[in-house]
Amino acid sequence: MSKKRVKFTVLKETGNPFNLFLSHSRYHDLALLAIKGFFDYGIVKDPKEVLLKLIKEGIRPIIATSLEYRPVKKVLIVYSGSMESAKAMKRFVQLRPWNKCKINIVCYEKPEKEAETLLSDVMRYCNSHGLKI
Repeated sequence: MSKKRVKFTVLKETGNPFNLFLSHSRYHDLALLAIKGFFDYGIVKDPKEVLLKLIKEGIRPIIATSLEYRPVKKVLIVYSGSMESAKAMKRFVQLRPWNKCKINIVCYEKPEKEAETLLSDVMRYCNSHGLKI
């Protein structure tokens, strides 16, 4: 294994972690969350609500990591049809970080008919890039 020279920044836990994360993620290509650090130690009171808020705020892409290496077997793409949501989805599809994983796509806050159309469109896009949804 060779060492790569990847520039990165480690942000220390100061101030409101949610607002800090939102602020910094606007100007970075990738945001990594340590699940234990962000969600399990009481930093945020309602992890599900915070994750939904991050998604709604347009943070993209989000990769939540564990303390130990585990092969990625499942990926969830949350898609709303917004430009921000489309950018996150396209970034994932073009990056293709994990070739052998099950990909699920969900749509939120849309009427059923509109959600079905959006999901159909995004599935076609993914399929055209060789991904099975």
